[in-house]
Amino acid sequence: MKIHLLILSLILFLRVSSQNLVLNPGFEDYDSCVTGFDQLVAPYINNWINPNRSSPDVYNNCTSNPNVKPPLSFFGGQVPHSGSGFSGIVSYVLPNNNGREYIEGEISSSLSKDSIYCVNFFLSLAEQYHQPISQIGLYFSDTLIKLNTATMPFTPQLQSPSNQFFADETNWMKWQQPYKARGGEKYFIIGNFNTLANTPKRTPSIPFGDERDSATYYYIDDVSIEPIASYYSNFTIGNDSILCDSTNFTKLLSVPAVYDSVRWSTGEITNQIAIHQIGTYSVICYFGDCSVNDAVTFSLFNHTSYSALSDSSTCAFNAPVSITASPGFNHYSWSNGDTLPTSSFVQSGTYFLTVSNICDTIVDSIHVTLFPTPSPPTVADTSICQGSSAFLLAATGNNIRWYDSLFATTPLNTPPTISTATVKHFTYFATQTIDGCESDKAPIVVNINPLPYANIGDNQKHCEGISLKLETNTDSSFRYLWNTGDTLPFIFVNASNSYWCDVTNICGTVRDETTIEFVSCNECLYAPNAFSPNGDGRNDVYTVFSNCPLKYFQLQIFNRWGEKVFATSDAHQPWDGSYKDSPLSAGVYVYQLILVNELGETTSTKGSITLIR
Repeated sequence: MKIHLLILSLILFLRVSSQNLVLNPGFEDYDSCVTGFDQLVAPYINNWINPNRSSPDVYNNCTSNPNVKPPLSFFGGQVPHSGSGFSGIVSYVLPNNNGREYIEGEISSSLSKDSIYCVNFFLSLAEQYHQPISQIGLYFSDTLIKLNTATMPFTPQLQSPSNQFFADETNWMKWQQPYKARGGEKYFIIGNFNTLANTPKRTPSIPFGDERDSATYYYIDDVSIEPIASYYSNFTIGNDSILCDSTNFTKLLSVPAVYDSVRWSTGEITNQIAIHQIGTYSVICYFGDCSVNDAVTFSLFNHTSYSALSDSSTCAFNAPVSITASPGFNHYSWSNGDTLPTSSFVQSGTYFLTVSNICDTIVDSIHVTLFPTPSPPTVADTSICQGSSAFLLAATGNNIRWYDSLFATTPLNTPPTISTATVKHFTYFATQTIDGCESDKAPIVVNINPLPYANIGDNQKHCEGISLKLETNTDSSFRYLWNTGDTLPFIFVNASNSYWCDVTNICGTVRDETTIEFVSCNECLYAPNAFSPNGDGRNDVYTVFSNCPLKYFQLQIFNRWGEKVFATSDAHQPWDGSYKDSPLSAGVYVYQLILVNELGETTSTKGSITLIR
């Protein structure tokens, strides 16, 4: 019995707390019946005023003036929403705002801080000035407001959405919003608080084609401000849910048993319903003139397909190895600590992955094999003598690849064939491949060595007293051995003898030999005094003979008139007895001879030559 009494008491409390706080909400209370326009003030209407310099209107069945007597007034036909009266205001007009009107009402007691109130009123668009607008607002004030302005310079606490156009010219439309009070509010103003430019407007459905299409006049009735329970503004029937499986699905939806009426989207009017199918369900609950609604959606989870991980194997030098799991899951957890769909691995091993979403959890594994980099193949440098047979380079290992440089990326098609025709030094590189992994390059140095050679010159004759340098080639890769016992590429000699040198390298040994004669250079000149260039093969040319090496030689021959008929600096060049390619006549000719021997000693002599024909 106590439980029933408690519920009844709660319902009675809500009923009491839902009383309308607006004084004269339907414009029914007056001292004098209206007689014309602009009479929304006492004595015609109590508790209402015009807050700016314009004057709103009031309509009532008590009057005999047809302009303000429903249902057919000046601005068009309309009956009161309830009772016998209602008001009317100009909410938008061109070319200026001088005709903008508002109504200011009074609250029976100041609003309480943080309390929730249901604010609503009814409005209808007049038939004569019928451009629909939106954003009709309501402004709360602690004090009565009276300004000499065309528009109200306030930002309303409550305002209808910009896309909600009040366009019905036949029926009453309900304006309704909840309001959380700051405390102390005693008055309120209803109207259009936007500028002309910022007022959302729409073309009438059936235009007149004149100024009536660019002005707005609204009838207003039954203004209500009702306190409601604090939970009213937080009304909810639950959060949207995603179901993993709709099989045997049952969900109870409920609202408190304190509302005047309840209507579900299923058509049920009980406080609690049971649903068994996915979909969206809504409810509207009525509490006096206010209502609250909510909706909840139950949807079936779209399961994400999962592709199993595949084992991976690659060469260690390709590490890290990146593995990407199937996308579309909310959570990823790898056994190495990674939490993204892609994980990287630097060591061989078995790794585990757990993926999950709100409905599924899948555990998978993968084995990663990182093959070690093989060691380079076994190779040996090659040294061979010039002129040997050509040969192929060889290396010991698996799947040998050959390269012609350390930085080459494309291997040669075949192992290099080495030609020995030319002395040279070069390097090739070889790798081996194991388990698909290629080793580093191993260098193979190839040397084509020259055959040894020696050349210490022809037999020579030199003056006594000099030191003669004998030398062969100077290749540092050769070894030298002279018959003197010397091992340098050269020796100095000053005695007549035969000299030889052995030159040796890895390709063998060769020897060269020469004879050196040292002679006295004191008297090494012989100049004949006659010759007979007659072509008999005997003494046909004139030659100066020297038995010692010369550093300088000059022979000049003159005729008896002193004309030079022959000259040479070559001791081996003879004179054939001609001048300018013509034979000279027999006679006596004079010669002048200058010699410088190997020791630098100079001999100068003159004499005569008899040319015999």
